[in-house]
Amino acid sequence: MALATALANVLASSILFFKLTRSDGPLHIELHRIFKPDGQSARMIVRIGWPAGLQSSVFSLSNLIIQSAINSLGPEVMAASVAAFTIEINVYGFVNAFGLAATTFISQNYGAGNVDRCKRITWISMGLNIGFTLLGVFTQSEDIIALGMIRLWWVVVPEPLNAVMEVFSDAMRGYGYSLAPAIITVIVICSVRVIWVYTAFAMKPTYEVLMMVYPLSWLITSIGLGILYFWFEKNRLPKLKAE
Repeated sequence: MALATALANVLASSILFFKLTRSDGPLHIELHRIFKPDGQSARMIVRIGWPAGLQSSVFSLSNLIIQSAINSLGPEVMAASVAAFTIEINVYGFVNAFGLAATTFISQNYGAGNVDRCKRITWISMGLNIGFTLLGVFTQSEDIIALGMIRLWWVVVPEPLNAVMEVFSDAMRGYGYSLAPAIITVIVICSVRVIWVYTAFAMKPTYEVLMMVYPLSWLITSIGLGILYFWFEKNRLPKLKAE
């Protein structure tokens, strides 16, 4: 299965790369320029992209610890978790899409010098993200087993918290301010989830207690990112606008 997934990704990437070399649009790839990157652009890509990649990887690390705890509860819990995750990942698709859209639109308008529109985009993206995420909750299947419903209750229903976290982080990334939100996400998500697994879950090793860590980590991270966003908007954004 893992090999098939890797091969599928390689094939999809190859097809996309080939299509872009034949495209006439702004995403056209010029083969002779691949090994001659622009230094300034490369630095900007690394400065914004590296923290974003680090922020994404931390979820895999913390989820690995949680998955290990799920496996310790037996095969029925594992099966229920997988069944619920099928629904959960589709709901998260809405969350992630609106976050990426916020990054794209804010970076475009920030580049054009329209900071007021950037601010409006942040809150419009937040509202749309939460709204569509809540709509996604109603796609739950009544056939999901009881343990699967526990995951849906503690992970899918609180997804609006994840939406807040995503948009705050992605909005700042749109301004080119990527490292600080990534650091907050990495530290808070990892620390909250690891501490929870080895304290609350260790004292009461049930599936429901384990699932509680998702909304808890989202809530604490959202608060941290919210404080950072308002500080950034008040203190750093006026300086960037003046430049």
